[in-house]
Amino acid sequence: MEYLSSPDLVQAFYGLNHRFNSIVIKSVRHFNIPNDTPSTSIVDCMSYISHFIEVIYFDVELLSKLSSSILLLSNLRSIFLHCSNKTTVKLNIQDPSNVDVVSSCLNILRLCNIYSQDDENETNDEELTEEDQAERVRNTLPCSAIVRLSIENCDEQDLFALCALAPNLTSLRIDELSSSSDDSSFNTIFELISKSSSHLTRLYISSDVNDVIDFNWIGKLIGCYQSSLEQLKLNIRRTNRIEGSQLQKIFEPCERLKNLDFAFQFLDEAMNILSALAQFQSEWWMDARRAPVLLFRSGDNYIFIGSMPSILPGVFKFSSDLRNWRLNKEKLDSPLIRFTAIKHIVFVNNNDQPITFNFIQFISRIFHAKKQIISMGYWEFDSSLKLLEKVCTTCYSESHLNER
Repeated sequence: MEYLSSPDLVQAFYGLNHRFNSIVIKSVRHFNIPNDTPSTSIVDCMSYISHFIEVIYFDVELLSKLSSSILLLSNLRSIFLHCSNKTTVKLNIQDPSNVDVVSSCLNILRLCNIYSQDDENETNDEELTEEDQAERVRNTLPCSAIVRLSIENCDEQDLFALCALAPNLTSLRIDELSSSSDDSSFNTIFELISKSSSHLTRLYISSDVNDVIDFNWIGKLIGCYQSSLEQLKLNIRRTNRIEGSQLQKIFEPCERLKNLDFAFQFLDEAMNILSALAQFQSEWWMDARRAPVLLFRSGDNYIFIGSMPSILPGVFKFSSDLRNWRLNKEKLDSPLIRFTAIKHIVFVNNNDQPITFNFIQFISRIFHAKKQIISMGYWEFDSSLKLLEKVCTTCYSESHLNER
């Protein structure tokens, strides 16, 4: 039964007997409608079980098949909408008679360039300037029903506009944030965000694009939610210079913050690593409740700053000289120093230093993701014979165990 969609489950088993009815009723409280479900099947199902549905899941492509009356469910609490660009939004339903809540949500997603289809499922190619978008945001009614959003990609202004128009957001995930071409309208939008009450508890922002993200604006956004944030994850591969005192100024006011994970990389030839490290050794950073922070400069002058252990994915450049790896507390052999999600490990070895066997063991110990790819421009080993002996010993041991 677990392989059947909600409409199929109703059609197959509802009405057979009391036992099957109770199973179906329990299952359809969370009602999932696949894209290929005929509209007649949806109508038939609703005639039996509409008053049992509490949460409904469907793709926006199904809206043309769903009459507005179908969403008038007496016990409906939440709607999960899936968009074609891997965007998922959760709507809380306060008034089951409000048939405009989905339309209001989609209008805001269109304004924020997150969803491009119009009401007739045609692609809307209208492009607004940042200034025009900011003006429309100012004159658009917020959608208080939006409480959770997961978005594949957007730029900075789209993100800020979305926060201004979804004042009851509790969870927001951006998988690919890009920079805006013009930030002159940002302050206008931030005025709207600051006027709304803070409900956001979980924020995840990732950026793996080539353009540089101005972290000052991200810091300002975090400041708007400092009274409510509990989980914060920041994974930004290219940004402007990040310093410990700057991060402390942003994070310290977030008194409810329980989980903080961050990884930054930026190009900076002038930054002094020891001076930068000292900023992460303040009383606040050295508190036992704060995670250790790792800093290093790779051979091509990229600076990495990240909390440990790192659970964030991405492609970062690592220095093959472990003397360049600096921690504000703990040591490199600490079990806290590990990367659990990085699958492409890029080492920069500009000094053409031979790779030692201990270094290979170090890589094995701290990088835990499955199916890893390691890239390094210089691969001469300091003791090829020792490496060969170790490989042969390992292979022999595994073969011997298999024979048993």
